[in-house]
Formats: sequence, C-alpha cells, structure tokens
Amino acid sequence: MATKSPRQHHTQWPNVASAAQLPNVSGATIQDAALEAGDICYVVGTGLYQCDVATLGAAAWSQPGGGGGGGAPQSEFDWGGDHQYSQLAVPVEETIGYGMLNGSQVGALTAYFRASWNPQFGTPGNAYVRLYDLGPAAGPPVAPTLIATLSTATGGLRYDEQSLTVGGAPGAGQIQNTPRLYMVAVYQSSQAGDTVHVGSVGITIR
Repeated sequence: MATKSPRQHHTQWPNVASAAQLPNVSGATIQDAALEAGDICYVVGTGLYQCDVATLGAAAWSQPGGGGGGGAPQSEFDWGGDHQYSQLAVPVEETIGYGMLNGSQVGALTAYFRASWNPQFGTPGNAYVRLYDLGPAAGPPVAPTLIATLSTATGGLRYDEQSLTVGGAPGAGQIQNTPRLYMVAVYQSSQAGDTVHVGSVGITIR
C-alpha cells in the first residue's frame, strides 16, 4: 500500500522489478485509482520514475530529467515550473518536480538553486521554495535532506537564487559530488487562499 509523507509530498509507491510493472501500466499487477500524476516509484536496477498520466490500465511514467554523469559542466537544469500553489487553511508543502544532477559537473564554476516565482499575500506572511536531496541517482530514494531554501515576505514577480557548494555529503547549502536525485517544493504561510505561482525552478551552473 502507498504511504504519504508527512510533508504531503507525492506518494512513493512500492518498488517494482521492471518498468512494465509500474502502477496502472497496461498489464501491471498494481492497478489503483489512488495513483496521481507526480507520484514516484523505484524500478529495481533502473532508478526512479515519475507518473505523468495516472489512468487505470494506461498510465505513463518517465524518469526525472537532469544532468547525467561526467562530461563538461552544464548550465541549466529545469526541475519544474508553471506550478500554482494555493494555501489551505492548514498550509502544506507541495512538490513541484524532481531532477538529477552530478555535483562533479560543476567543476570550477558555481551551482545556484534558483526560482522565478510570484507570491501573493492577503496578510503578512512568508513563501518558500525548497531544494531537497533524495539520495543516490541509482536509488532507491531516501528521506529528503533539505539543501536550500529561497524565501520572501514580499509579494510580486521575482527571481531569487542561492549559491551551493559541492562536497562529499549533502547538507545545508551543499550538494554532493556524485549523481543524486533532487526534489523541489513550495510552501506558503500567510492566510488561506493566498497563492504562489512558480514559473520555473532548478539549478543554474555558471
């Protein structure tokens, strides 16, 4: 049975042996109306998949995008966008998207966690866009580790970024120098009905 994270991230379904056994795929053992687009599932030996279409018997899944291993430094990794957050009476964090990055690709450059977003406040409060490490790219996903937070108490269209270091272990302000899975999420704490539109979010290396 699928379980929900306390932070209200998308459901992580039980590991499966092949992509043909991903939930709600035609012929798969697991057929469950609770599946939603954005849910994730680990395929043993292949890695993490994210549900794009949740239709019973006709689900579509894909692996999160992002940089691969080795090679020259990359410039842009977009891990979500055009996400509309509407604050509930009891605010919850919502997942925007997932991605993969090998920190060694940063090289002599600097990696930045960045977002173009538009918070709207009816009463004073704060809005946040957060970056989490989910473990090795080969999976399976582990409990999220908070890497970076972009925050504001000012409404209106804005661009924010935070520089990241590269090291041997994920932590506050630091990504690991091996291929890792990442998740980005949004949260707001003001009043019910206030909104945050995230136009784009991800990593820039420059």
